[in-house]
Amino acid sequence: MYKLLLSYFFIIVSFFSLVAQSKEEKIVALKKGNHIFSIANQVSGFDLSKKTFSIGVIGEPATRKALEKLAKVKPIKSRKVIVEELVLIKDAYLYDLVYLNKASFSTNLPRFINTVNYKSTLIISEGYPFRETMIGLTPYDNTFIISLNIDRLKDYKFSPSSHLLETSIKSSQKLKEKFQLQQLVRDRQKEILETQKEDLTTQKKNLEEVIEKKDQILTKNKRSLKSLKRQALTSAQQYEQKLLDVQELEKDLKLQTKLLRKNREELEANRGEIEIQSKFLQNQKQMIDAQKKILNDQQVQLMNQRNVNLLLTGLVILSIFVIGYIIYINNSRRKLVRRLKEKNIQIARDSRTLKRQNKEFESFAYIASHDLQEPLHTITSFSDFMYEDYYDKLDEDARENLTYIKEGCQRMSDLISSLLEYSRIGSKRQLHQVSPASLLNNVIRDFSAKISETDTKIILGNIPDHIYGYPTELRMLFQNLISNAIKFKKPEVSPKIYIEGFRKESNDTFAEVWQFLVKDNGIGIAKEHQHKVFEIFQRLHTREEYQGTGIGLAHCKKIVDLHHGDLWVESKVGEGTTFNFTVQFNLEEYEEIIS
Repeated sequence: MYKLLLSYFFIIVSFFSLVAQSKEEKIVALKKGNHIFSIANQVSGFDLSKKTFSIGVIGEPATRKALEKLAKVKPIKSRKVIVEELVLIKDAYLYDLVYLNKASFSTNLPRFINTVNYKSTLIISEGYPFRETMIGLTPYDNTFIISLNIDRLKDYKFSPSSHLLETSIKSSQKLKEKFQLQQLVRDRQKEILETQKEDLTTQKKNLEEVIEKKDQILTKNKRSLKSLKRQALTSAQQYEQKLLDVQELEKDLKLQTKLLRKNREELEANRGEIEIQSKFLQNQKQMIDAQKKILNDQQVQLMNQRNVNLLLTGLVILSIFVIGYIIYINNSRRKLVRRLKEKNIQIARDSRTLKRQNKEFESFAYIASHDLQEPLHTITSFSDFMYEDYYDKLDEDARENLTYIKEGCQRMSDLISSLLEYSRIGSKRQLHQVSPASLLNNVIRDFSAKISETDTKIILGNIPDHIYGYPTELRMLFQNLISNAIKFKKPEVSPKIYIEGFRKESNDTFAEVWQFLVKDNGIGIAKEHQHKVFEIFQRLHTREEYQGTGIGLAHCKKIVDLHHGDLWVESKVGEGTTFNFTVQFNLEEYEEIIS
């Protein structure tokens, strides 16, 4: 009855599992597709000359459908994505990325990878050993573990981003923890089976010893019976041979008769004991058969409870993970508090050192710029003298070279002045209550001639009434951002600049957090160059196209750092640029604020 109920239970569970399987398969396929898109966007080395990004899928209809759905809303490398089923292996090199699963494609993976013949095709595989893959996916805890074969990726001229490498390392640690936990469970199950096996072996050994003792007793009784038969035969022969000595031997015969009777009684008693032992052995045999049957039933129960054990194991693992995570958070908080105290002490020391070094650096920058300006002024003066007095006497090449010298001297003077200005940012500063609207209006008035000349429109959105900061530096920050927005405009298009500021929620470090954005409709910045624009003297265009020293955005970055904030850019080529920055302060840290 129990087996029948258990069978019905598993049939019902299997039915509901089949119903939920299709939905779960779609969810898993969608997660897998998101991982594939994320990996593709974080790997460099693709052929960027193509207008589209193509993905080939071998088998796996659910994964292909999920990728097709994602391709409608997500680009890869700023290109439209096309997903197709890869039917012929020899056509793999035609795709930017190929996905395959060992469950549906069991061929030799290294041999397949070689079919791309060192073209720019990335292979993402699932279910293959790590040494055979480029990038491998392994299902784990409703997500996927990412494995990067760095050597193979280098062989095919692919390079993962630092974030993808960090994700792969964390994923490998999770996979290692999973395997260790599974090994612990297997070891525990093995110990239980070994203990049961030892108990059964001990019982078997005890039964064998009992049977062996009974066999020894039977053998001994058989020997006694044979001895009695020989004694009886000997007595009969002696009786026939010594018939004349009957009287003398009568007493011995009676004694032997008694002895024979006693031996017969012992033999009968031994036979009864042998029968009892035989029954005992039969009972023992029945017990062994019953134990074998129980063992078989236990094995069946173990097989039936296997799924239940797996579920319980999952729950135990989840509970251990949650408890461990809570303990880890508590320990981390204690360590962070201790480290924060140590860091505060170190920051106080570094602050004093930094103030001294800043003074030394400002002094050095002033002296260096002054000493550099002196010989530069001499070169400029003599070049002007030669240009005025000998211009008509020089040939065309000499005139051109002299012009290059004058322009180079002027650029050098501009760079030295910019460097000196960069070094003085934040010197002798004191926190003020600043009106961003008033500050912006002053900056716009300063640019009135250039705004009129270029037909620029500047729109001020929501601007806060006041913030706390350093007015001179903030004015320079807005001047540089507005100047760049006007300078890097599209040909024959009037610049439009939108400026907005708003307060953000406080964080663990600062109570006053303000964010500003300056958005334009200019030429934009390519994604691969956006991380370079804040470097000092970094230029993305030639001087013939756009004038400048390339230090303006470096000034902006230093000013934002001075206000404990962040500066970042959002842009697309031909669609304009938005510069965002934050200003952060804790007012109680300042003894005096100038209104």
